[in-house]
Amino acid sequence: MPSFPQKSKVLRGLENWRLAIFEANPNTFVIPNHWDAEIIAYVVKGRGILTLVVKQNRESYNLERGDVIRIPAGTLAYLINRDNNEKLQIAKLINPVSTPDQFEVTLWLGKKLLYVIITYENSWCLQAFIGAGGKDTQSFYRSFSNDILEAAFNTPRDQLEKLFGKQRKGAIIGASKEQIKALSRHASSSSEGGSVWPWSTGSKFRGPYNLLKQKPWEWTDRDDMSTPCSPKPEAGRTRTGARANWWIRLSKGHPVAIVASENENLQLVIFGINAQYNQKIFLAGNENVINQLEKEAKELSFNVPAREVDAVFKNQREAVFLPGPNQRQQSEEGGRQGPLASIFDFEGF
Repeated sequence: MPSFPQKSKVLRGLENWRLAIFEANPNTFVIPNHWDAEIIAYVVKGRGILTLVVKQNRESYNLERGDVIRIPAGTLAYLINRDNNEKLQIAKLINPVSTPDQFEVTLWLGKKLLYVIITYENSWCLQAFIGAGGKDTQSFYRSFSNDILEAAFNTPRDQLEKLFGKQRKGAIIGASKEQIKALSRHASSSSEGGSVWPWSTGSKFRGPYNLLKQKPWEWTDRDDMSTPCSPKPEAGRTRTGARANWWIRLSKGHPVAIVASENENLQLVIFGINAQYNQKIFLAGNENVINQLEKEAKELSFNVPAREVDAVFKNQREAVFLPGPNQRQQSEEGGRQGPLASIFDFEGF
């Protein structure tokens, strides 16, 4: 289909943006995920609860018809349809931050989720990353080798397999009224007057802004457009053996682990492109983002009691720099603690 600028010269600024339509049944939970894309979401109908997590910061927002909210690229997000009867429908403007490529058009249609993306050829790559995994989606944690995961979480392989293989219900699942009530306990809304227009500068979360309850600054009598197509997210692995004077491109939002060799220090020079307000989000170590999820969100996401999730994600005492696979093995064999860490887990720059 034609791009936004081909429809109108007025839309030239939206050349790299995509339009997506999301729909979920009543009393459902979308498991935590993040995108390598900037998202502006508009609630078409229904009532929901959106939770955003970055580092040690977690914010929950009640969503209603007319609300618009910005979700920065790489932000862990999960969503609930808190209504007992009405479907939740959200229109999203998505700005991918990866490199240009052919965009494969498929349709992902589940029993409780309809996700449609409007796109066209020679568009930008768009990727969703899901930590817990599920029936139709693989956890991005499984993209790493078993040795890396054991070292990152300081946890035996069989325990990791049990945790990451338990969720088989898919990316969106039913939630009980008690779970929804617990997850909505601290949610704020646009009606409370604390939110501001979502396109402000800075990396701090901004709450929803309701377009239907505010007077417009400018308006027009003209109408406009819309129409649909979509991707099924898959986890893949790329392994690179870097040497001195090599360079590696890391896409924003893509989970990464860097392991130093046994006998030599690893020195890296890192610079970001279009990296304003970017933050490192840790997926393992004692500062990992999963630790910020509520008890109910952990149980729904991984389909196990929250204590089993904590047993894995809170077992690693180190942060940022962790003992590498070989150091961990030597430590276990020698019964002593290995030297300073060598895995630098981060997401983007």
